[in-house]
Amino acid sequence: MELYISEGDYHEERVTDKFRTVENYEDCDTVLILPGGLGCVNDLLNSITDMKKTYVYNKELYYSSFLKNLHESHLRQRMDDMKDSLIVEEDIEKIINKMEEENGKVNNGKTSKLL
Repeated sequence: MELYISEGDYHEERVTDKFRTVENYEDCDTVLILPGGLGCVNDLLNSITDMKKTYVYNKELYYSSFLKNLHESHLRQRMDDMKDSLIVEEDIEKIINKMEEENGKVNNGKTSKLL
């Protein structure tokens, strides 16, 4: 997994300590969207358009209104196509567990494709 993290002022060290990340969006196959501003929303829309595996950390329902409106918009059919690629969770631990499952077994607290 080549993970790109879109973050504003919010940082999640539990993720960056475990997973190898890339600096450039173009170099990733998986995207993690953390609570942030318009840059994070832009990254979310790009990841949907590019059909990349996308995890959205919906902390305190941060993105709920946006995702609801997006789902109801003209992109509705596109969102239906993304049901297996777009994972929205309110709990960062659930996201970490799902990413670990995708990457293989945990070895000493790190997944197999990590630092």
